[in-house]
Amino acid sequence: MSIFFISVRESFLEVQRCNCRKFTQSDRHEDSIIHRLNVCSMSEKNLFGGSISCFIPRDFDDVSSFRQVPDHQEVYTNSSTDQCIIVEILQFETAVKDECIARYLFDELANENQCAASERSVCESKVLDASTPPRIGVDSVKSILVGDQYVSKFNEGSNAKNLIKVYLGVIRLPSVTSDILISVSVPIKINPMSSSRECSQHESQNSIEIGSDIFDKVFTSFRILNWGLFGS
Repeated sequence: MSIFFISVRESFLEVQRCNCRKFTQSDRHEDSIIHRLNVCSMSEKNLFGGSISCFIPRDFDDVSSFRQVPDHQEVYTNSSTDQCIIVEILQFETAVKDECIARYLFDELANENQCAASERSVCESKVLDASTPPRIGVDSVKSILVGDQYVSKFNEGSNAKNLIKVYLGVIRLPSVTSDILISVSVPIKINPMSSSRECSQHESQNSIEIGSDIFDKVFTSFRILNWGLFGS
């Protein structure tokens, strides 16, 4: 089953025209086409013990099956491309305005990854209309952000930083004092000094358009099935 909502998709088509490299003929070779088809091949995954669900590409692995993951996170990754999907439940940031929350969390993520202010940039950040998917069923504020961060994997140092395209979706739930962060990270340029260098052979599968496809389907398919997850 494939989920597609034009309202969010149109927003990210605008992003792709902003500060993004244009496709070349090499981007269109066979493995890129195959990967685009795999992105469309998604399955619904139950997260946080079945309390939340969303669609995840079938070629992504559940990181908790081979590494410990914090209780407030669900993490999926594609080992061939180093693409990563993270769903997090965070404490509601009362001091941060709705229109600023996506940038706030983008900067928090960058700081955690030792990405300096000069090594990060935002292409677009916007609050979505209430009617735009995902439809949560309670009062909520949804926003999206797309930006770039130069990040080294496993703290490998400044000489091994990769250019990562970061797609963020934030769902604010003031009634349960929670912010939900959905992030998709796609390596756009892999440093030859990085331990991810073997993924560079799959560069055509790490295009901005593919990252947008993945984020769109994950974010718009997000559902809360059990509100007891957030306590009474």
